Amino acid sequence: ELQVSYPDFYAYNYLFQGGEYMQKEEDGDVTILRGDNGTIKLGDGWFIMENAVALKEPERYFTTMDDYVAKIRFQLNKIFYNDGRESSFLSTWEKLADDLEHRDFLGQQFLRKRNHKIILEAVMPAVEDMISDTEKAKYLYQYFSENMTWNEVHGGIWVKTTLDDAFEKKQGYYSEINYMLLACLLNLEIEAYPVLTSTREHGKMYENYPLVDQFDHVMVYAILNGKPTILDAGDEMRPFGFPRVDALNGRGWLMKKEPEWINIPAPRSGEAFSLELTLDGEGTALGKMKSAYRGYNAIPERRHFKVNKEGGHWIKRLSEKYPEVKIAEAKCENLEDTEKTFKDEFEVLIPEAGQAIGDFIYFTPVIYSNFDENIFKLEKRHYPVDIPYTINEQYLLKLSIPEGYEIEDLPESAKVTLDGKSGFFSFLVEQKDEKTIQLVSRIRIQKLRFSPFEYPALKELFDLVAEKCGEQIVLKKRGS
Repeated sequence: ELQVSYPDFYAYNYLFQGGEYMQKEEDGDVTILRGDNGTIKLGDGWFIMENAVALKEPERYFTTMDDYVAKIRFQLNKIFYNDGRESSFLSTWEKLADDLEHRDFLGQQFLRKRNHKIILEAVMPAVEDMISDTEKAKYLYQYFSENMTWNEVHGGIWVKTTLDDAFEKKQGYYSEINYMLLACLLNLEIEAYPVLTSTREHGKMYENYPLVDQFDHVMVYAILNGKPTILDAGDEMRPFGFPRVDALNGRGWLMKKEPEWINIPAPRSGEAFSLELTLDGEGTALGKMKSAYRGYNAIPERRHFKVNKEGGHWIKRLSEKYPEVKIAEAKCENLEDTEKTFKDEFEVLIPEAGQAIGDFIYFTPVIYSNFDENIFKLEKRHYPVDIPYTINEQYLLKLSIPEGYEIEDLPESAKVTLDGKSGFFSFLVEQKDEKTIQLVSRIRIQKLRFSPFEYPALKELFDLVAEKCGEQIVLKKRGS
């Protein structure tokens, strides 16, 4: 229980967090919230929680635990004086935008050329002859992503000294790198503005209250050939128009004369695995594996291949399940062009991919999946599932069975779809001919936020995924 009192000449607003998924009822001046995580009572200056559930950090897909803790934030609104005067402390979004625009270590950095003169002299000549605004923006985005390094300090939305100073050091805050990009776009007379947001680990934002400390990251909103685009420079492996993953917190505040809140979309991403394997009588599989990655899924894969072009990261992944695995002739496509689908390919040898026991071979057809174990293990979740970007995994296997063997048993096919077509899982195994088995599996989650009430259905889907990933094909020697 919390009781709060303050003198009458102060007026406070309070922001309560913690009742998002609770039933609400009014009892006179008291608001009562009830749900699986207890009961909350809100009165005039007093707040009570009963039977509160202990919060445990979830397994995956959440922003920050601070978003789920029941809490109250007090904001001074007005002061009333004895002579009848009053002072307002709660600003408006318009006043906040004007204030930030005139701050020396924020708006003045990208609006006044004296703070970024060296940057313009270094960068502008390369884009002068370009015709398309999009072409210019892409060049600038890539330039700052490749030539500026994050200094590993979280500077929030501010600039430490000047943009030119950070530019000459070749490192700075993420905010400084994006303000450099913004300054150049404005110099080209491209309509562009800062977008302030809160990263996932920093927590949720209050759109009704102009509180500057709720923001800890800034990006650039630009109109490029009539198309609004959000730019977040600072990583040469991240495609143009893709915010950093931690900035995918749903919304952002567009800082301009008439500010507004905008959606920050998560660009579509996905990955596909394709294998053609031949199995011998000892259970050894030999063949080729190809992968294709789009959007966010391509970023770590490009990094892996840049460090080790022999595909060593795949040895590490597969050896967890197949300790004797070997790969050879690894190659990739579109390593440098981040806007294209990144592809890799290699020859693979997997001893003991199947277990040869007597006249039978037992073979698990899902060689690799990101979801072969259920990522959701809690029976009940008291907070939402918050996925940064869409899940889209495809898996295709063409398996040639050993000479002298026939198919004894195949896993059953399955398909499940979530309500509202927010996600689905399909698993289809079929015999194409006497020698060939084909498996096609797909997991797709399009919705990014699931309430605690929707969690059981989501968990059930991934339970089925994990179950199917572990099922086996059974082969039998002919005539036995």
